[in-house]
Parts: sequence; C-alpha cells; structure tokens
Amino acid sequence: EGASSDAVSAVPDKYVPPALAAVQVETNPWQARLSWEAADPKYFAAYRIYQKEGENLVKVGEVSEPAFTRDGLTPETAYTFYVSVLSRDGTESEKIAVETQTEVFNRPPLEIEVVSLKDVFSNSYKQYERDGVGLIRLTNNTDKRMDKIRVSFVLKNFMDFATEGKVSRLLPGESEELPLKAVFNNSILTMTEDSAVQALIEASYFDNGKRETYSRNATVNVYDKHRLTWDERERFSVFVTPKDEPVLNLARAIVGEYKETKDEAQLAAALFDALGVFGLTYIQDPSNPYQITSGQTHTVDYLQFPRETLERKSGDCDDLVAVYSSGLESMGIATRVLEVPGHMLMMFNTGITADGDGYTMNNLYVIHEGMLWIPVETTLVGNSFIKAWEKGSETYYKYKDNGLSVLDIHSAWENFKPASLPSSDWKASGLTRAVIEKKYPGDSVSVLKISSQIQTR
Repeated sequence: EGASSDAVSAVPDKYVPPALAAVQVETNPWQARLSWEAADPKYFAAYRIYQKEGENLVKVGEVSEPAFTRDGLTPETAYTFYVSVLSRDGTESEKIAVETQTEVFNRPPLEIEVVSLKDVFSNSYKQYERDGVGLIRLTNNTDKRMDKIRVSFVLKNFMDFATEGKVSRLLPGESEELPLKAVFNNSILTMTEDSAVQALIEASYFDNGKRETYSRNATVNVYDKHRLTWDERERFSVFVTPKDEPVLNLARAIVGEYKETKDEAQLAAALFDALGVFGLTYIQDPSNPYQITSGQTHTVDYLQFPRETLERKSGDCDDLVAVYSSGLESMGIATRVLEVPGHMLMMFNTGITADGDGYTMNNLYVIHEGMLWIPVETTLVGNSFIKAWEKGSETYYKYKDNGLSVLDIHSAWENFKPASLPSSDWKASGLTRAVIEKKYPGDSVSVLKISSQIQTR
C-alpha cells in the first residue's frame, strides 16, 4: 500500500443572483410605489428594499412579489430607494438605486368630486328622495384611515334640511362613490322660470377628536313645474292630478248632477260635454307643439297642469289629455294615455268585461287587460262626446299595429307622483245637467244605449 496523500478541502461557491435590470417608481404626496420585472424563480427567495437615510441604507421591506409600497412619506420630498434580489442560499444581488420625489400636496385631505348631477324637474320633486340628484366620489388623500365620514347635501331655498349619507371607512388613497338624495319642499313648485341653483355638499370626519369638514359647491339646473322631457314618457303622469282641488271640484259638480248614473261611459260623456259647455278649446302650443317636441326626447317641453288648463280654457293635445284624465280619475274611472306618431289621446275603462269572442262593436270599443275601453280624442272638446269617441276609436285602430303605445298612469305614478299644488278655491259654475244636455242633446242617451247593447248582446 502506497503512502497517503495530503488532505484537501473545498468550499462551494454561493450563487449570486443577477441584479434587477430596472426599477420603476410612482408617487403621490404620501407614498412611493416601486415595481420591477420578476427575477428567475429557480434560485429566488425574496426581494429586499432599502431606503437611504443620510449616509446609511435602512432595510424597509422584504417581499416575494415584484412590487412594494412605501407609506408615510412627506410631500414634496426627495427619496432614494434600493432593491436587491436574495437567493435561496442567502446571497444578495447588487442593489439597484431609484431616485424619486413625492408630489406636492395641493389637494384637500378629504376630496369631494362631483361625478354627475341631474337636471331637476320641479314637478317630479318627490322622486329625488328615492332616486337622488347625482353622484359624488370621496377620496382620502392622506396617509391615515378615515372613519365614519358623514356627507350632507342641500339645495338652497328648496330643502328644509340637508340630506345625509355615510361612508364607514376610507383607507389612505381609497375612493368611494355615494349618491346624493334630496328631499325638496313644495316651494320648488313656485318657481316661475328655469334657474341654476347653488348646492352645497359637505363631508366631515373626526381626526384625533377634532371634527374636520370639507365642502364643495355645485350648480344644479332646476326647471319650473311645467317642464318635462319625453325621454321618460312616464313623467307625463305628474300632470294627471285627480286630487287637486279644482279638478276635484269639477268632478264632484258633475257627479252631483248625475247622481243616479252608475254607467262609467255616461259619466265620462257628461264630463266631456261639461268641458265643452265650460268653454274649453284645443289650441296648439305655438312654440312647442306636441307633434314636434314629443319626438325630440331631449327637448324640454312645456305642459300645463289641469287647473291651469281650466283657468285658461285652452290647451294643446297633451294638456287636454291631462285635464280629462284627471277628472275621470277623480270620479274613480281608470284611464290610460295613448300615444301615436305626433299626437296624444286617451282611453278610459268602462268597467265592462270583454266577451271571449273579442267583440268590440265594429271597433268602437278597445279590448285592453280583459276589459272594454273607450278611446277619446280630447282635442275635439266642444263637440259631442260621441264624435270624440268615434274619432278616438278610429285613431286607435289606425295606429294599433303601427306606432301606438299605451301609458298606464297608475304604474307611472309609482315613480312620478302627481305634484302637490298650492291650495285653490277655483270652482266651475253653471255646469248643470240641464245646460249640458241642452248644448249636446241626445249625447247622454246615445251613450247609454250603446252601453246597454254591448252588455246585453
């Protein structure tokens, strides 16, 4: 056996990961967000982040993802960060430096941004309590959490008190959107012209026991009570006001003259003829005729309330539909609005169930929801009810499958409630049964005969 050789020892080299190619940084007044391309995962253990403080490097983080956020910085201040890669055996790559400066802090700690504000139609003022008038966005621009933020909204002169909303928590840099609800008082109906009204939005929270409040002014366009746009046809229902005093007085006067009458069609005929005796006439709106504005969904149209149509004794087709429908609804007779291209009329429920064979007396009646309805051309007010009925039926069937639409007033009231107008002592006078039947002889009898025939065929 030969002589033994000298012992030999060796230490394996540790793997030194390559340095990162580049580090990107984004800042706000309070933060620096660092990011980089991920290292080779084969030998990778973590990333280390350092911050230069004077002549020293202080380790401020160790992460496994290729991103890191440094909070609690000072606005408008220069910073230098270093990022390295740590291998699985504990060796560290060269540190890559990135210099940055935080942004100037020129935004409020709690920022209020108006995302959207609707135009307010005063005749629909009740809907804004449910649907709101707009949307705001709150942003926490500080490096501290904000808790129990209270938001208030008030439209000057038209709200008795501010409405409030709450945000439970906003983390630093976090945003949250909040609807603005509004409870208007009915003084908004006293507006006589469209106006731009100042609104005040406030947001507050407590910071170390001290209440911090921030505010923002905004302008809301408020339209007077006669305005609407036809993009939501249901808005028309606010102009059907069966509980308004002048309408109630008119309906009661007619019902009082026809106490023994139980037939809906006869009562409807009496009301229509009474409006003719009263002197109500159809006059096309010279500036905003319905046949033009109804097809322009974003054009702001002008409508009268039934009490105003009665006072002025005239109206466009939509005004006359509103006043006649309001009167019938006051009597307990259900109505529907009918729209055809460029025109509006209406129909009412006779209370008679339609026969299974679909009989309509040669299209004099309309079958709707299993009942017989009578269409009425309200622009023929001043003529006999029979003539307005015949014309209404003719128009209905002409457009039945070619552009006719039916608006259920009762369903529309769920979203667009009738406006609550100021008290009025207006009353129609001289509308006795004798006067009505003298001007329109035989009208009531003819309607009764037709009603009897349809029920006894």
